[in-house]
Amino acid sequence: RMIDMQEYFYLSSLTYNGGSTKIPIAKNDDGYYLTDTSNFVLSHTGDTYTLTIKSVNKSVASTFDFETPAKTFVISVTSRLYSDNTLVDDVIPAYVFYDTSENRYETKEEQVFFGKKQFVMDTAQKDSKLPYAFGGWYMKNESGTDTLISSDLSTRRLPISFGYGLFTDSCEIYARYNDDAYLVTFKLDAGVEKIVLSSREDKPITESNESEAISKKKADFKIEVYIKDGYNFDADWFVENICLFKSSGDDEGTVVEGFCRWTNKDDVDRDPHHFVFMLDMTKLSSDSVKTATINFSVSTTAEKKNNNAMIWYIVGGVGGAVVLAGIIILIVVLKKRNGGFGGGGSFGKNSYKDMYF
Repeated sequence: RMIDMQEYFYLSSLTYNGGSTKIPIAKNDDGYYLTDTSNFVLSHTGDTYTLTIKSVNKSVASTFDFETPAKTFVISVTSRLYSDNTLVDDVIPAYVFYDTSENRYETKEEQVFFGKKQFVMDTAQKDSKLPYAFGGWYMKNESGTDTLISSDLSTRRLPISFGYGLFTDSCEIYARYNDDAYLVTFKLDAGVEKIVLSSREDKPITESNESEAISKKKADFKIEVYIKDGYNFDADWFVENICLFKSSGDDEGTVVEGFCRWTNKDDVDRDPHHFVFMLDMTKLSSDSVKTATINFSVSTTAEKKNNNAMIWYIVGGVGGAVVLAGIIILIVVLKKRNGGFGGGGSFGKNSYKDMYF
């Protein structure tokens, strides 16, 4: 009896006489059948197969078994580079590997069995400094039009449960990378704890001058900024001054509306240390520029500053002596009017004795 398993298992033989006699089972478009029908016939209705014994005698009195081995399939995994939707020959831009293993492979073949092999594919670009952007996982088709397996570009991880969906036969899959990308370098001030990119959520950026390739076709690239305690981050200033926010060409320096959006603005009072921005790379002009820099600048809060910082700045600056003298005279006059230094209407120089401080 075959229950929707024909794609993953096959009938190979009928055995009897304790397994010593074997009749091969063949298959055509109609289904499985016995190659020798002298004593037996194998027929079916749908997926239900029936063995009919044509002649009953001692020579066939036995236990009968169908052999149903699992099919063995091979998955071949690699990475490919495309330029303007055209495959770049002889270039493998990234590693592909099983994330359950520490080993990485440029190309990997693996035997899999239905219900017996479940794993997660992952990929990492060989050189992060190259302006390549991850473009998804694809399955190669002989027709030349490859099938997109996963459209989620926010993660390079691809879970596979063999025997379901597209994974029902031997196949070749690849991690696609595109060279139509901006190589963006992120510069972090000391007050920035980390930034988390939608393309590498499992590996936040914590050091300045790290780079990431962002596809020019990416319309919703998320950047999360985490600020340390005691620091302020001016999100409005960031949106207005992000370097990629300016157009190029004849309109250089003008604002590209909607390129950078501050999406959690309503929540900043609740959590002033977490900021979320969305970048629409499709709004940038299509030119030859492939590199850019994004700066995350912060300032200290009032609590982090010395309480006397402003006074010392004034006193130590130009005109500080005049300001200090004015403060002393003001104190003396107020003290005199309040009778703090004795009564009388006159105020001679002797009255200043022991009063300077």
